[in-house]
Amino acid sequence: MSPMEIVGVLASLITISSLVWTVIDQHSSIIALLFFPGAKKSFVSLEDEIMGVNSLFESEKREASPFVIGISSDGNVIHYRLLARYQKINERFLHYRRARDSVPARICLYMVRSEISDLRKELWTLKLDLSNQIINTRALNTRAKGLHDQYRDLDFAVYNPRLRAIRSRLSVTARENYVANAVHIPPSQSIESFYGNRNAQHKVTRCQMPRPDPAGMLERSAKFYAESYTVETAVPEVIITAMYETAFTRTANVNLYKLLYLREPRRWSIINVSIEVPRGSRFERFMQLSNQKFPHQNPRELTRVLHSLNNIQADSHVHVNIVDTCGSPLLVLNIESTTPCTEPSPVDVSAEAIIVEEFYHMGCPFVDERDVVRLAVIELPGRYSACLRGQHVQEIVSTERPPSPTYLYNIELLHRLKGETGFTRLVGIVVDSCTGYLKSYLLVWPDNEYEPLLHRASNPGLPHSWPHVEKWSRQLLERLHAVHAVGGVVGSLRFPCPPVFVDENDDLYLWYFDTRVVVSPLASPFYPPEFRYLAERWQRNVLLVTAQTSFQSFRDNPASVEKRRCGLAS
Repeated sequence: MSPMEIVGVLASLITISSLVWTVIDQHSSIIALLFFPGAKKSFVSLEDEIMGVNSLFESEKREASPFVIGISSDGNVIHYRLLARYQKINERFLHYRRARDSVPARICLYMVRSEISDLRKELWTLKLDLSNQIINTRALNTRAKGLHDQYRDLDFAVYNPRLRAIRSRLSVTARENYVANAVHIPPSQSIESFYGNRNAQHKVTRCQMPRPDPAGMLERSAKFYAESYTVETAVPEVIITAMYETAFTRTANVNLYKLLYLREPRRWSIINVSIEVPRGSRFERFMQLSNQKFPHQNPRELTRVLHSLNNIQADSHVHVNIVDTCGSPLLVLNIESTTPCTEPSPVDVSAEAIIVEEFYHMGCPFVDERDVVRLAVIELPGRYSACLRGQHVQEIVSTERPPSPTYLYNIELLHRLKGETGFTRLVGIVVDSCTGYLKSYLLVWPDNEYEPLLHRASNPGLPHSWPHVEKWSRQLLERLHAVHAVGGVVGSLRFPCPPVFVDENDDLYLWYFDTRVVVSPLASPFYPPEFRYLAERWQRNVLLVTAQTSFQSFRDNPASVEKRRCGLAS
């Protein structure tokens, strides 16, 4: 070997040694990774930890909330990612002896250490969320069980079995949200006229009832929504207001209440009730005719009496006297009308006044007529562009007196669909300042450009693809589902010009609904699902009638029918 070759070999060895020393100096942990068999301990412990968390998921899945089930699915995803990575490592170094503990396998584990660390952090976060959710769920179930035991004998205001089932299913938070939307009698309606001059010497104590928990009780709220109790499963038999008075006379104690009694949905009446119990009676505890600390002490007989008030006149006074008779409570019921009348006289109430009152109690917003300024005519008859305090709206005016059922149905359905996407928003109802009758209603349309769906789909200058058609079809089904969810129907889409429009973002909107359906065999594919069966039935009836008529004509005069067929064939 020549001297130059020796110098080259030495230079190469020095370079390689310096590089190895630099790597060892900067990554000292690689030595432990290469020479110690416990280098993959963190990976194995992480895998065991995930197995333990998955077993915890399985044990808590039945009694936990759906949130825990979602955490379980995320934990399984992390577990599968780890196993997939580990399987790749084993497959890559399978030709080595004892691949799990070989040096190349440990080197590969070191190369993916950052990914394993990230997976470990995700696992810790999921485990913490799972623990918090399980603790909160168990605490909530314990509290709800105690609340159910406290109100298990509540049979006065909520003795409907359906309501009792709702009350048992509601949690504490859901129950508070449920009763927060209940109806409210304004405190300005005084109840001093309950007792009049009957109790001349008494001491009146006005107190505020605490916020009740069970569903079905009349609650304090900012607005009066009688529609809150129009659903069949949410109509209590008797509702107590949040205000009451207690009067103490020389011989008895009297509780004075104002009840909102619902006979049927949207048919309610205010009834004044006074309950008198003699002093010193063992039934004095029945004074608690409310959801007080012990509401289950109310007598069942009183509940049945109030439930039997079917034909009682509104604003009447019901006086109930509870006395001792042979050791059992006796209810003496006296009904007095606040407006005495000898003969029931028919009252001529305008149908349009009733319509305005219904929308008021429904909670629809009202707009002053002086704030609406018409700008232009959009479509005749009755559709205008207007301005409401600087906001661009569309005014839909009623052209019939009284308004048609379809016109009123549109207002009611748009009010129910407030907050839903894909519908024009109802701003308010305009009442004529002179007559006090319903004049029009205002709608807010999208801010960007929009046009009818039929024009957009048939415009050759704006070609559309099948994805656009699929998007419009899916959105139309979603709008129909939203209408059905609030108990309404879309009705006839007025083929061939349906009241459906799209904006520049290809979002579909509905703005008009109909209670009628015009059955036509040509328009049957365009009918909504709730009316499509009518068109199919109409087609079957037409075919059946045609077949019967042809058969009858053939029986009467077979020759004429045969001649007619020959003429058609020729």
